[in-house]
Amino acid sequence: MKRTLSPKELAEALGVSESSLKRWADKGRVRVSKTVGGHRRIPMSEAIRFAREAGYTVVKPEVFGLPPVAQDVVEHDPENDGEHLLALLKAGEGDHAKALIMNRYFSGETLPSLFDGPLRSAMHEIGKIWHHDPAGIYLEHRATDITLQIVNQLRSLVGQDDTPDRPIAIGGGPSGDAYLLPSMMCAALAAETGFREINLGPNTPTDTLNQAIAEYRPDLVWLTCTVADACPHPAELEQVLDAAQDVDAIVALGGQGMAHGLIEPRADVHHLSSMADFHSLCLKTMDANALAD
Repeated sequence: MKRTLSPKELAEALGVSESSLKRWADKGRVRVSKTVGGHRRIPMSEAIRFAREAGYTVVKPEVFGLPPVAQDVVEHDPENDGEHLLALLKAGEGDHAKALIMNRYFSGETLPSLFDGPLRSAMHEIGKIWHHDPAGIYLEHRATDITLQIVNQLRSLVGQDDTPDRPIAIGGGPSGDAYLLPSMMCAALAAETGFREINLGPNTPTDTLNQAIAEYRPDLVWLTCTVADACPHPAELEQVLDAAQDVDAIVALGGQGMAHGLIEPRADVHHLSSMADFHSLCLKTMDANALAD
């Protein structure tokens, strides 16, 4: 992805005139820098911020390094995006599925809303197909791959804070849980809120997670469990919580496979039911960290 855009490039991406873009820049609506030769340049993060806050439909997503979008995706109906995304995933229309979600993001939709909304509902329905259709397994695998690409693209649009001493968030899924998406979504949300995120991914043994906690000394630890049979034994879970407590880390437990009541309630442990809950916890943890400094 390019690091900066010219006013002409951003104007083309949003379907507005270059003169309007330059006027908005002169009024401070779009923050720009200038080259030695006096040419305006717009940092990619600023271009994305402006597009989202202004609510423009991106008509040329390729300017942002995203796949081109068909007209029927540009003219989408937000109320039916979940069903639209489901149809695209079932058909293997990866580029159109990406464009649909990216348009919602650039129109101002938040990552938690996208993760808990169309992406979650579409993948939930995809996961049911194998019960009555032998093709369901490959449809689910293909849809998962497309959705992983979407989450990675959203993560790339969030950008990366290069501050070396920013707070760390680390997490993954337990042994026996092969689902990639939940932990990737957590990593994207952690990055968006300013953490240096370390995603250990699925099938992470408890001992491995504990070692990573001891090494990185994070401020936040997440553990997602999608498969009930993979839910950690209470003794193993207590080991993770003790490792986190040793470094003063907050712990987030979530996923439909994570059983409640496994451990005694603790102030530093949060049982979450959605990505919106995790996003809120990330923000609170960052705020607490800022106050402590």
